[in-house]
Amino acid sequence: MKITRKQLKKILMREFRDTGSYRNFDFGAGSGGSQIPPVEPPRRGGGGDGEGSGGFNGRNNNPCGFGSPKGDYYYDLVFNSFGTWMSSNMKSDPSENEYDNYLNYLRSIYPEFTMDMISEDYMEFFELLMTAIAEYACANNIEDVESIYRNPIPAILDF
Repeated sequence: MKITRKQLKKILMREFRDTGSYRNFDFGAGSGGSQIPPVEPPRRGGGGDGEGSGGFNGRNNNPCGFGSPKGDYYYDLVFNSFGTWMSSNMKSDPSENEYDNYLNYLRSIYPEFTMDMISEDYMEFFELLMTAIAEYACANNIEDVESIYRNPIPAILDF
């Protein structure tokens, strides 16, 4: 049975969620005060013996995949700007949680929105949301990722 990279990623992320490694992650920790969730570093080439159908032979034919320059550009763009955008756009009072505000905002623009469209786990949801936004922006050549932050529903549905 063959599985796609997207299916494999969902299976792996579900395993991470089930093991509880994302529980109690503090988005506000760190010296900068807006630490982003952990993410698997991009794999660059290597691995495999050159045989197989292209999945794990070290060659990446997907221009938006991990390890490709275009994919890395969009992942870095999103993962380095999302937390700052959230702090400046979803937090009007220092006592508010910008992530809860963002979830409420998503429900207001798309009433059918639920967190389990990506993940039921709170912390994992935001990491996968950033991944979905990066992949969507890369696939559609969207440089203005803030426009996707304002309406990530197409990226979520595409994920």
